[in-house]
Amino acid sequence: MWVYYEEIDGELQPKWLILKARTNEQCSYYYIDGPYNRMYDGDMYDMTAYSISLKDINRDPLQENCLIISNIKLEQSLKRNNYDETMIHEIDYYIILIEDVQELLNYETVTKIKKEVC
Repeated sequence: MWVYYEEIDGELQPKWLILKARTNEQCSYYYIDGPYNRMYDGDMYDMTAYSISLKDINRDPLQENCLIISNIKLEQSLKRNNYDETMIHEIDYYIILIEDVQELLNYETVTKIKKEVC
């Protein structure tokens, strides 16, 4: 798990959470309580990444600090955006805005699971 920082007013601010993609699973569970490695600009040249929006991430209601990414939703998102959904298997990393992670995990009310999380 990596964090990319940007410098704002001389201070490093976390910008993105970068997770190793596990596209062979229907749902991927990520415990984001560390440890974190810092990702630098030069580390990004040889990676295939997909930016995950807040609507494509779920919080695990039973585990603290656990995010769930549904690869089924991501395939649908690719298709909706006129990409071949099989491209999901070429993704090495997921990139998520730190602000989105904070918003999701700071959300106080946890809804009940209806059928499945994914």
